[in-house]
Amino acid sequence: MSFAKLDGTNYPLWTMRMTDYLQREGLWNLVNSCEKRLEKPEKEESDKDKLIKECEKNMEKYEKQDLRMQKASGTLRMAMTDAIAIRYYNEMEWTTASSIWLDAHANYQTATGYHSNHLQRELYISTLEESSTVLEYINHIQELRDKRVMCEQTPS
Repeated sequence: MSFAKLDGTNYPLWTMRMTDYLQREGLWNLVNSCEKRLEKPEKEESDKDKLIKECEKNMEKYEKQDLRMQKASGTLRMAMTDAIAIRYYNEMEWTTASSIWLDAHANYQTATGYHSNHLQRELYISTLEESSTVLEYINHIQELRDKRVMCEQTPS
C-alpha cells in the first residue's frame, strides 16, 4: 500500500485510497457487504457421489471466500496505525471486514464533528477503572487525543 495508514486524522483520504486498494485486490464486495458471507456447509453422510461432490464443491467455495475475508480484514488492519488496529483483533467481535469498515467509519468519519472542549473534558475524566485492561485504557486515551487533533487543537 502506498498511502498513509489511518491515524484518526486522515479518514476521508484514507477511505478513498482504501476503497481503491480493496477494489483492485477484488475484496471490496466483502467489505461493503455486497457479497454475502457463505455458511459453512455441513458434511452429509451419504453414499451418493453427486451429493458428496456437491458438498465438496460448497466447502471449497466457502474456504475460498473465508480466505478472501481474512485477507480483507487483515488488509484493513494493516492500513491502520497500531493504536487503531489493535481494537480490531478480537475475532469474536470483528468477524467480518465489513464490521471493521463500518466501525472505523463510525469512529473516525464523525470524529471531525467533535467539539474540542468536550474531548478535553473526556480526557481529564477518563480513568483506568472504567476500562477492563490497561491496553484498553491507553487506546481510549489515544483515540481521544486523535479526535482532538482532528479538531485541529493540540491536546494538552
